[in-house]
Amino acid sequence: MEQLEKQILDISQNVLELTVQAVRLVQNKDIDKLNELLVNRDRAINILNALHENLQLYPNKERVNIVNSKLSQIVSRINQYDEIITECLEHQKKLNQTELATTHRGKQGLQGYNLNNLKG
Repeated sequence: MEQLEKQILDISQNVLELTVQAVRLVQNKDIDKLNELLVNRDRAINILNALHENLQLYPNKERVNIVNSKLSQIVSRINQYDEIITECLEHQKKLNQTELATTHRGKQGLQGYNLNNLKG
């Protein structure tokens, strides 16, 4: 059980570190690297979930509760960083929508000009 506890806490710490890296990437608007990192983070979370399910099968519930408590603290921190990531992505989405709308309006404005009829 000690090895399983260590694996769960190590992987949860790795997920936290990946999440902190994701915050940096989203703040730097490096979306391609962010996507790659989040795919890797999802894999680590899936492994963590499988290990956590195995942990729940152990008869020593007191020890299981201790690990669950530690894991809960780490997950809480991860959720805080996830909120920051979501806010940054929502902000970037709004900026992109505004830029697209401006570009579209500019394009429509230029369509009224027929440049083929210029005398020159």
